[in-house]
Amino acid sequence: MLVRDLRYQGLFIVSQSGKPGYKFASGYQDISEHFKHFMKYILPMLQKVKILNEKISQQSHNEINLLEKDVTLKQMKELVTSII
Repeated sequence: MLVRDLRYQGLFIVSQSGKPGYKFASGYQDISEHFKHFMKYILPMLQKVKILNEKISQQSHNEINLLEKDVTLKQMKELVTSII
């Protein structure tokens, strides 16, 4: 079984920055570092989606505005509008 699969089953397995391998989270610090690691990727991705959607919408005179017009992207729109 892969680490990814174990994580989807709810096991909190982390990797330590600069160290090989994985370990079970053993305290607040491990959990906090793991969440901060995700934030380094998630927020910039959402910001890029927001910027791209705004530019495309402006350039197409709102003809193409996926976050507003595509119902399958409702959750993405909620995430993007929740960031500063």
